[in-house]
Amino acid sequence: MYLMRGKSIAKAVGLGLVFVCSIGFICYIQGAKTAKAATFNPNNLISDGNFINVTKMDTAAVQRFLDGRNSCLKNFSENGRSAAQIIRDASRGIGDASGSMNGISVNTSTGTINPEAILVTLQKEQSLVTSSSCSDTTLRKAMGYGCPDSGGCSATYAGFTKQVENAAWQFRYNYERAQGHGFGDYQVGQDFSFEDWNGTHTGRFDNKATASLYRYTPHVYNGNYNFFNFMDSWFSVAEYAHTIVTQNTYPSLVNGASYNFRVTVKNTGTATWTQGRVNLATSRDRDRISRFTREGNGPSGWTTPNRIKFQEATVAPGANATFSFWMKNNNVSPGTYREYFQVVADGIGWMEDYGVYWDVRVPQPTPAYTHTFVTQNAYPTLANGQAYNFRVTVKNTGTATWTRGHVNLGTSHDRDRIPNFIRESADGSASGWTSPNRVRFQEASVAPGANATFSFYMKNGSTPPGTHRQYFQLVADNGGGWMEDYGIYWDVNVPQPTPAYAHAFVSQNGYPTIAHGQAYKFQVNVRNTGTATWTRGQVNLGTSHDKDRIPNFVRESADGSASGWISGNRVRFEQASVAPGQNATFTFYMKNDSTPSGTHRQYFQLVADNGGGWMEDYGIYWDVRVP
Repeated sequence: MYLMRGKSIAKAVGLGLVFVCSIGFICYIQGAKTAKAATFNPNNLISDGNFINVTKMDTAAVQRFLDGRNSCLKNFSENGRSAAQIIRDASRGIGDASGSMNGISVNTSTGTINPEAILVTLQKEQSLVTSSSCSDTTLRKAMGYGCPDSGGCSATYAGFTKQVENAAWQFRYNYERAQGHGFGDYQVGQDFSFEDWNGTHTGRFDNKATASLYRYTPHVYNGNYNFFNFMDSWFSVAEYAHTIVTQNTYPSLVNGASYNFRVTVKNTGTATWTQGRVNLATSRDRDRISRFTREGNGPSGWTTPNRIKFQEATVAPGANATFSFWMKNNNVSPGTYREYFQVVADGIGWMEDYGVYWDVRVPQPTPAYTHTFVTQNAYPTLANGQAYNFRVTVKNTGTATWTRGHVNLGTSHDRDRIPNFIRESADGSASGWTSPNRVRFQEASVAPGANATFSFYMKNGSTPPGTHRQYFQLVADNGGGWMEDYGIYWDVNVPQPTPAYAHAFVSQNGYPTIAHGQAYKFQVNVRNTGTATWTRGQVNLGTSHDKDRIPNFVRESADGSASGWISGNRVRFEQASVAPGQNATFTFYMKNDSTPSGTHRQYFQLVADNGGGWMEDYGIYWDVRVP
């Protein structure tokens, strides 16, 4: 039958209008029916207070519950709300979970039912809590709402949100109508008789919650039996129950290493735990055998290949139990392995699955020959004939001890290249090289964790000017091969060679005005920046622009005395000789005899007339004004 809510849609309720497990979904809790059957009371499935405790779980608690069971609902969302939020909102009477019918009002003030009951119904109807994937079909009829035993589901209530909200409303409506509203069926105190897959079952509705559940699913087995079992297993304050207090960190285990795993839990049940009865067991899959060895540096804590005992003699309700156990890496392949565990009361049943696990990282094995870079000295500048002491320090991070001559610094980029520098010091003494492409370290041997220093020389014999990048890389020449390439290099600057004859401009005197018959004393100072010593008469100041031109002034002083000129286009310096780094002074006269009026620019340039040639042209000139 259909009952109108006083809204534009109908709620499907009553006998035969909901989907139950008898046509293919969960009919038993695996391994739990025998354990639970003794406590199952078909007349009182759940207390009224617990059934309508809408504050029992907030959204975060629902999400944690779904995450802990790896439910396909943990990442599900619809219209901007997660499955956890939809469930929580439905328990509070939001959306289609609110409405009035037959004088019964369900709204945000009353709420609907405990979110735990919604989660249990999702599992009972479509296994959505424990399924790792949600199909569109199961989501469309998630709560079995509007899906009668006779087959077919109403399109009006299709979809996860509609299913959860409408079913939550229906449960609360059923609850309210079960006593004191004048209805003739599903009332507290009434007897019931239902035909199930395994016969006829009779009983009595002892409370409103039980009447509500039977009005939604009119079967004892297995619909409401499964509701009871899931509710009792997952949420009830049971004889055996616990919460997680703390666990230690995730380890990294190299081959041969072991780790002491520790987790502390609180006994929240009513029974005192005894060693051997309550254990920490391997899970996901339950009772699996770990790939790690159950041993370490002390007592292993394991009692069987899949059970760990707690350390205390007994653990009373409210007290903590500590599980301490070892696992060792014996040739486990590199990777990260998630090791799941769950508390179990052996012979009674598994307790809550909080998803207790450790991510155990097995790193790549440390090779025999490996290293890290520590330091190196600065990049040098090497003029022709100069040498430099190159130094680099590295750390042995492998497992083998390095012996001198077996582990070397090799030339690289290209490997085993021959450097374009001479492998010797400035005086030709010991260079550090053992071959044209190998440098040995200074220490006798280098154990794992210790440093090796490579010290060697390279000399500029006739390397062309420029920057020459010299790459090196460690190599184990005893068969270990080339190690990590950290790009160890030096940028070696080879400058342009200093010429024998070169100079720099220092100073000169001012520009003159020379009237007819007058003369002027010209003077310029330059510095010898070459490598050769200048001798007088061999290095001169020559006329230039054009080179060796003849000036249009007379080369003499006003009284015709010595002019400083030694030829028609050469002036000698005053000093007897000028060594590298010293200054030379050129002093000479020019006289206006019949030079036309105007400004006459007189250019000069140094020249080594002994074969050294013309030096740098710094544009040395005087602007001579003739009035």
